[in-house]
Amino acid sequence: MTDKKFLKAFLARVEKTLLLDEADKKYWLENSANLPDTMVKYFSAILDEKDKVVDAYLEKALTDNPALVETMKSKVQKLRKDILALEENEADNKGSLEEMMNEELKKA
Repeated sequence: MTDKKFLKAFLARVEKTLLLDEADKKYWLENSANLPDTMVKYFSAILDEKDKVVDAYLEKALTDNPALVETMKSKVQKLRKDILALEENEADNKGSLEEMMNEELKKA
């Protein structure tokens, strides 16, 4: 059995990672607690290496394209404003927050 603190952090990473498809995520989320420590830690090390590669690509893409960074910042600001406005009117707008965010993400 894997250390509980390590396992909790590992599962949080698996939930958020873009490197795994849904079937692989489901497998690791459901089975990690029952797998041998060495297997979970080995897979975690693989994720670490792949995360480093992805981070390097993202850093390069963002460094080489300041216009993209500015566009992303403005879209994030707009989403924050929309979220705050919806939170203020939460009772009247149930479900609207998710719809609005999905619309903004489709535009991206």
